[in-house]
Amino acid sequence: MTDLKENKISFASIKENLEKRFSKDIQTPLVDAMLNYKASPMTGFHIPGHNRGLGVYPKFAELVGLDVLNIDTTDEFDNLGTLHPATGAIKEAQDLASRAYNTKRTFFVTGGSTIANLALAFALTNPNEEILIGRNCHRSVLTGLIISGAKVNWVIPKKLNDWAIFGNIEPDDIEQKLKTNRNIKLVWITNPTYEGVVSDVKSIAEICKKYKVALIVDEAHGCLWNFSAKLPASALELGADAVVHSLHKTGGAMTQASMLHLTKNSVFEEEKLTHALKLLHTTSPSLLLLASLDASRANLSSSVGQKMLDSAIENALYFREQAKTI
Repeated sequence: MTDLKENKISFASIKENLEKRFSKDIQTPLVDAMLNYKASPMTGFHIPGHNRGLGVYPKFAELVGLDVLNIDTTDEFDNLGTLHPATGAIKEAQDLASRAYNTKRTFFVTGGSTIANLALAFALTNPNEEILIGRNCHRSVLTGLIISGAKVNWVIPKKLNDWAIFGNIEPDDIEQKLKTNRNIKLVWITNPTYEGVVSDVKSIAEICKKYKVALIVDEAHGCLWNFSAKLPASALELGADAVVHSLHKTGGAMTQASMLHLTKNSVFEEEKLTHALKLLHTTSPSLLLLASLDASRANLSSSVGQKMLDSAIENALYFREQAKTI
């Protein structure tokens, strides 16, 4: 067992150690493109106006570092590719993420899982349609339905009174709702909850298929689940049609960096989601955030990333056992 007290290591030594251990065969098309961009001797006559850090207040430059400012650009310039439509290194990075998560299509999102949820609601729900939603959903799900004009039909998770939090959503409650209300067009649940409670997504997905209703899972906090058998199975493998992952929460990407997945057997049309994401996204997506998604996927897919994840799980289990004694 790793003693948590032993983890006081400098960032420099971590970087040096990781660089030695990572295989040179790992593909990072967007990170590589950004490294080439950073090394290019150029003066930019385009946005952002700080001109690779030359026009920044000194204290801020000292805070974030000139390297960060040097690569703070958007997908409109310098042959780095575009996000909407996905081209170049950005498309290559998205395709690699799709392979890593075994999906039909994976979209990079730079406005957090909030934008992913808004896009799902905007693209896939219509005015006055009834959508069955877990009452413990993120507010972005409700905001999306407000935008689309769909009607909310609540399914209430079990309350864990000892902890004063919502628990899991019971498959029987989903079936009862679908059985008594054939107007429901879509089921949308949050799994895991923000407190870490896991529902039986496989059974819920089977019920949805029985009643010919699609299933969306906001799996924002479960982006690591595809990469360890010690963690719960991802909704991507359990029958959901679309899944949202916040790579910035636990996957190592920068804040606001998320992914939206369509599963292999999804009933949803790619074109509708592509259109919705284009409408809702900024037209100046940050290459820093996009590159961090490429890096996060590469890390999680590598043997080094697997060891880091195993160590994190081991430490979490150790902490849990120690906490029980308090």
